[in-house]
Amino acid sequence: KRPIECLRFLFFSFTLNHKLTGDFLEPVEPDVTQHSMTETQTRLPCHYEVKEGEQVVQVTWNKILPNGDKDLIIMAHFTDGLTAFGRYSGRVKFENNVPTRNSALLILKTEVSDEGSYNCKISTFPRGNFERNINLEVWSAPISEVVPETLVEDQPHGLVATCRATGRPAPILSWDTDLQGESQFLVSGSGTVSSQFSLKPLRSMNGKKLDCLVSHPSLEKPRRISHNLVVQYPPDPSISSPFVLWQSGMEKAELMCEDKGNPEPLSITWKRKGGELPDGVSMTGKKLTFDRALRLNDSGAYECEVTNAVGTRKTTYVISVITETGTPDNMLVIIIGAAAGAAVLMLIVVVLLVRRHHRKTTKSFHWKGLILRI
Repeated sequence: KRPIECLRFLFFSFTLNHKLTGDFLEPVEPDVTQHSMTETQTRLPCHYEVKEGEQVVQVTWNKILPNGDKDLIIMAHFTDGLTAFGRYSGRVKFENNVPTRNSALLILKTEVSDEGSYNCKISTFPRGNFERNINLEVWSAPISEVVPETLVEDQPHGLVATCRATGRPAPILSWDTDLQGESQFLVSGSGTVSSQFSLKPLRSMNGKKLDCLVSHPSLEKPRRISHNLVVQYPPDPSISSPFVLWQSGMEKAELMCEDKGNPEPLSITWKRKGGELPDGVSMTGKKLTFDRALRLNDSGAYECEVTNAVGTRKTTYVISVITETGTPDNMLVIIIGAAAGAAVLMLIVVVLLVRRHHRKTTKSFHWKGLILRI
């Protein structure tokens, strides 16, 4: 082994103060920058083109620390084989089974801590050392979410939703919406960025689009986080019926109480103004159903009261049950009374006309008698 050791000594003595410029197939430039994603394999290129009569005897990869020191990662010697050092053991390897031919380095599972500057040093005989520096920037795909606030109409102007994202480098956030509001961009110490969207909530805004767009160098196009604004407001009930005429004897008559409030009702209650609900009536959710034939005394004002998490509102529907002939019972009274009144009025008019005619006849007779006596 002594001749070999002497050869190594002479070689390194020669190259100690001689850094020559050789030909690299990759990277071509002496200093390059590349990007890699966390949790993926990273390839750091280093391929030296051997000249005729030249031999690569050793390849060394180092990470250059912030203070300028070098942290030895892995080394391959043309006779002694290869060795990975310290925390890099098991995390890195040469891409080629013969590192002295192609010296590209593989980081098997890239971490944020792998970001930094790397140096590939090719030691040749007899020409000396050749180097390449690679600056590695480690990116991490953004993790993002939209966090909504609980909103009730007529609240003061304030925060309605927050879009948060964490990534390397920091993502850029924006909002895609037709809502007229204000956004504020914030950066936390942990590297998380957020955008807050504020406005005064109105019920007309419920369900409107408020999407967050996350832009990042690792994404081909902005990532869209779909979100629709949710605004709560009290019930807005209305009562309807499939029937136009409510006729006594009619079967399966019903009222329907519809509600446009948000959120969904907690309860729907039916009442009859001025008294209890008639017998033979059932309540099933939004429906008030007459389970028997309608009666004239079912007429009245029916009230639907709706309650949700925001408040309580009610509305009224008036039912007027008519007879089978098509005349409401109260209208019969009115018509009969009107007919009787008209008959009395006509009788009075006839009496007055007769008396007037009688008076005129009497005056004419007396006047004529007076003329005859003269």
